[in-house]
Amino acid sequence: MGQYLAQSDSTENIIVHFGSPEELKLVAAFRKGITVGRPSAYFREMNVARSGADSLKNALSPIGRNNVIFLTNNEVRLASLLRKMSNWLEETYIVGFAPEAWFKFGNIEMDIFEKFRIHRPAAFHIEYGQLPAQYFVQRFRETFKTEPSTFAFRGYDLAMHLGQNLAGITANGLMYLEAVEDTGLQSNFRWKRINDGGLENVGCRIVDYTDYELKLATD
Repeated sequence: MGQYLAQSDSTENIIVHFGSPEELKLVAAFRKGITVGRPSAYFREMNVARSGADSLKNALSPIGRNNVIFLTNNEVRLASLLRKMSNWLEETYIVGFAPEAWFKFGNIEMDIFEKFRIHRPAAFHIEYGQLPAQYFVQRFRETFKTEPSTFAFRGYDLAMHLGQNLAGITANGLMYLEAVEDTGLQSNFRWKRINDGGLENVGCRIVDYTDYELKLATD
């Protein structure tokens, strides 16, 4: 998510947390992504447990877009903060970014996700309205007489990704994939070397709530 947001031209980019050790780890991981995306990008950091919600309000731009990155999994404190912030939306343009774990929270109303156009990372997401996805579904139904599962999309994406890069892999080995980024019907591919020498796909998609639906983020 940090790498994605590093490309934003938002007026203000503010990281919000409550100061717990777990949250500081999230902040560190996020800042690492910024370094990969655009090291010069500036993100203000605010511990609202210490500084209070009013300090966050004062830090927001009254005329431009504000990306607020909520790096916390503290559901109770988060729900309280979001209720306060929802009162600012008539005067301030705020777009929220959050960890994927948020979407399991029961104390945050769906309206909040819509009001703040909450963005989050997603390992897998299919845009069924796009023609390539519709074509795959149609051909899968014709061939197998059933609906494609998420595993069918996953297998198709991986096979296409590796097939398209087969010449490079043959010539240079699997290390070739570390320089490749690719987009499938359901998955994004960005390979990272791990400690045991293998490769892990760390590519993800950023989705947001628009008209009460999860869609691929375009901003």
